[in-house]
Amino acid sequence: MATACTTITCPTTCADPLPAGSWSLCAPVVNVGEIEEILYTNIGFPLTDETDASEWADRKALTDSDEDKIHSIYCKAEKPKPEKTEIEISRNTKVVTNRNTKITGQVFETNATNYTAFRKWACPRKVLVWYLLKDSANLVGNER
Repeated sequence: MATACTTITCPTTCADPLPAGSWSLCAPVVNVGEIEEILYTNIGFPLTDETDASEWADRKALTDSDEDKIHSIYCKAEKPKPEKTEIEISRNTKVVTNRNTKITGQVFETNATNYTAFRKWACPRKVLVWYLLKDSANLVGNER
């Protein structure tokens, strides 16, 4: 028997505890938008508090050789809906595999620094990524 879809209940006050992460096969929430800036750092160095502007400023001000520096690239990119694959398992039940999102875009400053940075992106590695949507002050992130 399949699990029934459930409705998410939103907190009513700021005193409510933060919820655990969640996703839904029945009613996924997908945000599609134009990305203006991509920020990234090594996976072992997450921010202590993503809402702390001074932590962002301190981490962005580090030298390029510091492992915990937050690097920034300005671009024009899109975050499309995630790709999904449906597969049928026993008893005619369909499940959706992990969703993948591929951000594609253009970096207009093609200087030697950016060229070298993007060549290194071809190496297999994991990083923490945040991105800033156009006309928004909110960062979306800690994506790996």
